Amino acid sequence: MGDDEISIHSMPGFMIRRLHQLHDSIWEKELGGVFTPPQFGVLATLAARPGIHQQKLCSLVALDSSTGSDVVNRLIRAGLIRRRRDEHDRRRYLLELTAKGRASLTETAPSVVEVNARLTRALPESDRAALLAHIDRILSEEPGR
Repeated sequence: MGDDEISIHSMPGFMIRRLHQLHDSIWEKELGGVFTPPQFGVLATLAARPGIHQQKLCSLVALDSSTGSDVVNRLIRAGLIRRRRDEHDRRRYLLELTAKGRASLTETAPSVVEVNARLTRALPESDRAALLAHIDRILSEEPGR
């Protein structure tokens, strides 16, 4: 290949897209449609930060407000989270896991750990830690925003 030819392996965006597709494939095999990654992200975030408002939740899980509302409403209908008015700001709603939501999160967490293990199993442990550090650095810079 000449110097002026482009290799897909030199395009980080393309490689990240392929990695995302691999993640989704492994996720589907391990979780079989129990939760989507955004739904699991919402549940895990609410477990760590109960009582946060929906806008903050969407920001933490990297969901736009429309998608976040849809995910939250689905989880409410499923009885996994509940919404209550913020006593200090009646315009906002606060979200928290229900007992069913906590149980579902606990039940599915090992499968999510397996997804991550399968996704990175080609890497030695030290490289996995470095990969996470690099991803965190890229995301903290928020390129393109």
